[in-house]
Amino acid sequence: MTNTSVPALTLNGGEERRSNIALQMGGALWIVYYVLQLVMGFLYGAAQVKGKLGLLDGVCFLAAIFCLDLGLGLLARSLGGRAWAAKVGLLFAFIATAGVVGSVVMIMRGYMPQIWGGIGVIGTCLSTLFVALATRRLQVWSARRSLLLLLIGALTFPLILLFIIPGQFVPTFLTDELPFAISGAAFIVFARLGEK
Repeated sequence: MTNTSVPALTLNGGEERRSNIALQMGGALWIVYYVLQLVMGFLYGAAQVKGKLGLLDGVCFLAAIFCLDLGLGLLARSLGGRAWAAKVGLLFAFIATAGVVGSVVMIMRGYMPQIWGGIGVIGTCLSTLFVALATRRLQVWSARRSLLLLLIGALTFPLILLFIIPGQFVPTFLTDELPFAISGAAFIVFARLGEK
């Protein structure tokens, strides 16, 4: 009888450590982004880009996507060519980073681009999902840690859509960006699990 399961893979400790740092930074920046949205909402009645606070808000959002995709890219790269999902995850991390670069270019030209940020978020969600699939297939971590990454990738975008509904009943600045804070906290927990 032959064993058809894939043998467990161990990641390079230094690479995983750098990935965990980037994921924690990205998660923390998404939480800061949400807090800034709340502050602007309470100050201006809605989460609007206003002055330096609005600029800081945008920088946190874009830096979060960049850090998260850097961390996901490091994870995908460390998996090597052993899983197609890792390669797809790396591709989506690159697409999300291109969305960040596109946003920065547009902001420098005086525009506030929504589409590039959306590309960054969708790319990050898909990158997370595919890297999680690769880690589950290759049995890199405990089932709990792999499942958490899978849930982050699978649920972030649907949560964004779901949290549009409460905006009809409560101020939108309370709910619109809450999925980013939830996902940010989940990324931090995921990275912390890797340090144990």
